[in-house]
Amino acid sequence: MSIFPNEIDDYDRAQAAIHSGMLGAALYAAWVIFSWIMAFGISGGGALFPLLSSSSQLTIVAIVAAQLGIALFAVWRFLRGKGAIAGSLNALVLVAEVALDLINQVFLGIIWYAVLLGILLALLNGVRGALAIRDLHGPFEEAEAFD
Repeated sequence: MSIFPNEIDDYDRAQAAIHSGMLGAALYAAWVIFSWIMAFGISGGGALFPLLSSSSQLTIVAIVAAQLGIALFAVWRFLRGKGAIAGSLNALVLVAEVALDLINQVFLGIIWYAVLLGILLALLNGVRGALAIRDLHGPFEEAEAFD
């Protein structure tokens, strides 16, 4: 039994897989925003932020902005019917974030890890769909419409 229930053998299934990748990337972007709000807005972490050095503050903001930028770029690429590279990069960032949480012994709860696993599977399904469209039509399929 495989993780993904059906094979991608036609254009409609590939588009459905890309759509799930787009939703996964959008959910990851929402996760980054939600994590930022929870860490600094609600839990009192915002009171500790000014105590950090300016370079540490800039590093934290740059990392969060990079995560959000990668996620939104992946959403845009999946929306355009592509996204193999952007979706892979987004999945890599998600895996790195979870690995760093586990290495630093920050346990978020089994529910959150289940949600992140669902987001990861959606991203990988979108990458699968983008690669299938590339294989089904080739890189120059759209150019033939103008001949």
